[in-house]
Amino acid sequence: MTSQGVAQSRELQAKESLLARQQQAIRLRTEDIARGTQALHDQQATLLLQNAELEALVHEHFALREETHEGARHLLAIADAVRLRRDSLLGRDCDLLAPVAARLDNALEEAAVQDAQLESSVQAEARALALQQTDAAADLLATSRHWEKPVNNAPPDANTLARQGLAQVLADMRQVGLAVAVTRQAGRARIARVQVGLGFFLLGLLGVAGMIGLDR
Repeated sequence: MTSQGVAQSRELQAKESLLARQQQAIRLRTEDIARGTQALHDQQATLLLQNAELEALVHEHFALREETHEGARHLLAIADAVRLRRDSLLGRDCDLLAPVAARLDNALEEAAVQDAQLESSVQAEARALALQQTDAAADLLATSRHWEKPVNNAPPDANTLARQGLAQVLADMRQVGLAVAVTRQAGRARIARVQVGLGFFLLGLLGVAGMIGLDR
C-alpha cells in the first residue's frame, strides 16, 4: 500500500469515527425528544383530565346555586303564605280572642285582689303574734316580781318552796313561749301555702297570655 493509500485509509477511518459520534449524538437526541414528547403527552392528558374535572365542578356549582336560589324562593313563598294566613285568621277570629283577653284581664285583677288580701292577712297575724308575745312577757314579768320579794325574805324552808314555785312559773313560761312559736309556725305554713297557690295561679295566667301572644 502506498503512502497515498494509507492517508486515504486514515482519512476514511476518521470520517467513519466522526460519523459514528454524530450518529450516537443523533440517537441520544432522538431519545431525549421521545422522552420529552411522552412527557408532553402525559401533561396534556393530565391537563385534559383537570379541565374535565373543573368543568364538572363549575356545572355542579351553578346547578347547586340554582337549586339553593330556588329553595330560598320557595321558602319565601311559604313564609308569605303563612303570614297571609295568620293575618286572615286574626282578622276573622278577633271576636273569639276578645273574650279570652277579657278573661285574662279579670284573672289578673283577681290575682291582685288575692295578693292584697294575703298581705293584709300577714300583717294581721303579725300583729296578733306581737300582742300574744307582749301579753306573755307582761304576765311573766308580773309573776317574777310577785315571787321576788317572798323568796328574798322567807326562811330557808319557805325559800325552797318559793324556788319550787318559781321553777313551775319558769316551766309555764317555757310552755307559753312554745305555744307562741307553734302558733307562729302554723301561721307561716298557712301563708306559704297561700303564696304557693297564688304562684301556680299566676303561672297559669302567664301561660294563657303566652298562648294569646303566639296566636297574635
